[in-house]
Amino acid sequence: MWIIFLGIFFILHALVHLLYAGQALRLFELRPGLTCPDGAWLFSRLLGDETIRSLATVFLALTAGSVPWCFLVARDLLRLTKGIAQ
Repeated sequence: MWIIFLGIFFILHALVHLLYAGQALRLFELRPGLTCPDGAWLFSRLLGDETIRSLATVFLALTAGSVPWCFLVARDLLRLTKGIAQ
């Protein structure tokens, strides 16, 4: 039962990352006036807004893509701990 809840959580968490990746690509606005990652306090001064937007998109997509792997690892860990407990 826990594995189902964990899987749903990971899927919804990946969706949030994909929404922010879409925002960074300027495919849509999550909220009017929300210009994230433009003007990021540290990195935009060093690299510029376009570069930061591209980097944010890549890292958010990688994070969302890693969710199935996290689910598989969590499933295997649950199975392993269940086997140890018996």
